[in-house]
Amino acid sequence: MRKDFAVLLLASALSLPVHAELTRADQSIYNAQPNKANTSQNLSKADLAWHATKTFGFDCPEVVKQKPMLGSHHSIITCSTGAQVKVHPLLDRRPVMTLVVSSF
Repeated sequence: MRKDFAVLLLASALSLPVHAELTRADQSIYNAQPNKANTSQNLSKADLAWHATKTFGFDCPEVVKQKPMLGSHHSIITCSTGAQVKVHPLLDRRPVMTLVVSSF
């Protein structure tokens, strides 16, 4: 009986819809409301991809990784194209982004 309940519970959990994180620029709310793109607060990966592409012209259709920088409020995003962008959030303004260029 207990084993049947566990299997039923697992099957029920697997059938629930999974809400994936939005990561592509074309999924950002700013596509429909570009006048709202003036904040650095609570940006999704899709919003960051939108800013990187639309505001700064970087080749970043999707953010696949976001890594906070230790000891800073900045972060580094990695785009699906391999580009890395440093995100500088600003108070009550859109973020400033700079392309990270690695030198060997």
